[in-house]
Amino acid sequence: MKIVMESLVIAVWIGLGALCLWAINGVVPLGTEGFGIAGASHATLDGPAVYHIWQDGDAFLVDARTPEQFRLMHIPGAINIPLGALKERLSVLPIDKDTYLITYCGNLTCPKAYQLRALLVAHGYRNVHFYPGGLHDWFTAGYPLAGTAGERDAPESP
Repeated sequence: MKIVMESLVIAVWIGLGALCLWAINGVVPLGTEGFGIAGASHATLDGPAVYHIWQDGDAFLVDARTPEQFRLMHIPGAINIPLGALKERLSVLPIDKDTYLITYCGNLTCPKAYQLRALLVAHGYRNVHFYPGGLHDWFTAGYPLAGTAGERDAPESP
């Protein structure tokens, strides 16, 4: 019984430590407003919302996939900032930290866009949103595409 109690206490301390680390990095537990990033509101967007924003030209779409995947197929007008290349690619982003940015990657199972969103927030961008359905959702809805792949080719997985 003593081992069980000690294990429970250790698990609680580990959990509290993780919460503290998340708070230090500006991340809050999932399920709260902003899809896990402190201070963000309405951070996740669905396909129709992204499409209307794209049509109006009201945001920069940021593709978190590799340059090769981006060349093959992407949302027209999107910029490519692979997850590991943010520092090298910051110059392609607007200087205004209030600019409306939407990150996306391949599909719901791709974590890159969510992670890129967190990094952009950490770099001071205050209006960063996340399109979890990504390119697969966009393609499935029949929205316009750009790139070297044929229009009938399905997008690559992340």
